[in-house]
Amino acid sequence: MTIQARLKIMSFLQFFIWGSWLITLGSYMIKTLAFSGTQVGNIYSMQGIAACIMPLLLGIIADKYIAANRLYALCHLSGGVILLIMAQITNAETMIWVMLLNLMAYMPSLGLANAIAHFCLKQKQLDTAVHFPSIRVFGTIGFIAAMWIISLSGNELSPVQLYIAAAASFCLALYSLTLPSQPAAAAQVRGGLDRPACGGAPRQRGGLEALTCGGALQQKGDSGRPAATENWAHRLGLEALVLLKQPRLAVFFAFAMLLGVVLHITNTFGNPFLHDLAARPEAAGNVLLRYPDILYSLSQISEIAFILTIPFFLKKFGIKIVMAVSVSAWILRFVFFAFGGASSFGMSLLVLSMLVYGCAFDFFSISGSIFIEKVVDSSMRSGAQGLFMTAVNGFGTFIGMYLGGRIIDYFTDETGRNWQAVWLVFAAYSAVLLVLFLVIFRAKEPAAAATGPHNV
Repeated sequence: MTIQARLKIMSFLQFFIWGSWLITLGSYMIKTLAFSGTQVGNIYSMQGIAACIMPLLLGIIADKYIAANRLYALCHLSGGVILLIMAQITNAETMIWVMLLNLMAYMPSLGLANAIAHFCLKQKQLDTAVHFPSIRVFGTIGFIAAMWIISLSGNELSPVQLYIAAAASFCLALYSLTLPSQPAAAAQVRGGLDRPACGGAPRQRGGLEALTCGGALQQKGDSGRPAATENWAHRLGLEALVLLKQPRLAVFFAFAMLLGVVLHITNTFGNPFLHDLAARPEAAGNVLLRYPDILYSLSQISEIAFILTIPFFLKKFGIKIVMAVSVSAWILRFVFFAFGGASSFGMSLLVLSMLVYGCAFDFFSISGSIFIEKVVDSSMRSGAQGLFMTAVNGFGTFIGMYLGGRIIDYFTDETGRNWQAVWLVFAAYSAVLLVLFLVIFRAKEPAAAATGPHNV
């Protein structure tokens, strides 16, 4: 079996686990366990907290001490056990803490999965910009498959969904141990060699060495490390944070966090919006509004098509244009939501909002991961991927959920929620973010890297 096929299986299982409970667990807690909306919101907000801490921490550990695939296996092994425990819980006070533990195990596995895929592809001298998107698309397929299995088996309101997720988590934990093992930096240091980020021949420590492939040279200390990292940051394994000293990467990570604010807004509040539409008299008999998850599945399906276009757009236009297109797609999604409704024209806009989701989400998350892979040194790659996930799914999600709920409450009165105003606020925010990104972000690569097969 080729390494591409093996990584596709990993990606499928990675997102199958999430798809097994992410969409339907809220319904299970509200309908079956009788949790309040506030309790369910608090439970789901644990994603932001977990993602602020764990991806960066475990990414650094993977870079320095433990092979990424082994740490990845540990995440899913512990995650499977926690999911089994969650299936037994019936009170909100306990569920919130167990959910935090579950997400502390799962969230860092997203960044580790990216790092493993990139390492395996580079080991086989395969172009990550060409092959990674086709691997990631199987994650989307896995997410959709899990949603349909849970729904068709009648387990949307049952704890069985958690058992299914746990079984997939155990399978992935075992499977990941069969993947190539990426040596941690500590093992490379013992060998006295550093390997450049672009996959060239090993380099002897000492003298001058580039921080990133083709980047500016930095003076090395007596120990062979860059002088700037001969401090507590190196001893604690926090080299990934040093990346924030580079203006281009600092702007990129800041932008990732700000775009992360809107990344989960429609996934969190879109379903209540559709239910409000379904309650209107003019929506009677509308099948799509009667089953919002069926309509939402178009968003996941659209991801598949857009993921496959990423290699072309990255090669043709570069990372800056691709990311700008992503923000533009978010603007369109919010505008389509704002003017969507139960009429034929309104339903057309809702369908379009689902279709542009693939572009909005994938052109940001997948292209961003590839961009990091191209510009960050191999010794900090897992940590950088973890930092990216922390900015997006951690700080971004927490801020988005915190502000999103308050914006909705602001536009709520005795007559109901003014969803059009809510979506237009998010559209305006995205438009401002697009302008700032186009003005501030510089995507130009170092001279040596620019001569490679891609221009990101």
